[in-house]
Amino acid sequence: MTISSTIYAHKNIHKYTRKSSDVSTVNQIDHILIQNRSSIHDVRSFRVANCNTNYYLVIAKFKFKLSIREYTKNKMTKKFDVEWLEIESVQEKYIETITKELEKTRSLTCTVKTKWQQVQKHN
Repeated sequence: MTISSTIYAHKNIHKYTRKSSDVSTVNQIDHILIQNRSSIHDVRSFRVANCNTNYYLVIAKFKFKLSIREYTKNKMTKKFDVEWLEIESVQEKYIETITKELEKTRSLTCTVKTKWQQVQKHN
């Protein structure tokens, strides 16, 4: 967490956020609590908003990064019908398919290892 204020290049009139009751003293008390320092673009005070107080309106410009997520709350999860594996023909076909896929991954890891060895030889 970071605390930010009007550190940006503005006229002094836009930096002050409080005017004392004697009208000669002004303060800069506009602190904003943010997650990352890079997420804030600008902070300044606006004297135009008349609220019958000694304080001025402080406005900050932020940059938000919204993550795109797929919410699976309402999605149904795919259930597998495992009872089909009790049938011998389906069971044999399943075993064949799984062994073929495993062979593909084994050959892939072998090629990755050989490629890495080739890279090491060239360096």
